[in-house]
Amino acid sequence: MNAPRPPSSGTRVGLILAIVLPLAVLLLAGVVMAVLSMFKSSDAYTLALTRARADPRVAQALGEPIEEGWFPTGHINVHSGGTGWADLDIPLNGARAAGRLRVKAQRNDEVWKLTVLTLVPDAGERIDLLATSGNDAAAEH
Repeated sequence: MNAPRPPSSGTRVGLILAIVLPLAVLLLAGVVMAVLSMFKSSDAYTLALTRARADPRVAQALGEPIEEGWFPTGHINVHSGGTGWADLDIPLNGARAAGRLRVKAQRNDEVWKLTVLTLVPDAGERIDLLATSGNDAAAEH
């Protein structure tokens, strides 16, 4: 009578990979979603997006509705004492076209002020969304 053979090391490695690999992918996806959520809920991000959506030049260039894309890039740095800065690149999609919203902002006394807000359509010329704004209060949050 033959005794059953123990599983080979290749089978054990395959089993371990079948368990560990999906868990690692889920963990990575969770981290990415958490970072994106924090990024998109930041005051600098929401201020820039609100200003862009309210500007008729953005609607004219991209079409309405204007939706944010999946993967914004950049940096947000907030310090204790109410200061900080943001440098963002936010993908936007409209009914007719897409583009990117370039954002730079400074934070002083816990108030964000946009210093750069430019729409860069995939086709067409850049639009400086702060150029015709005579109201600095509208660029603060």
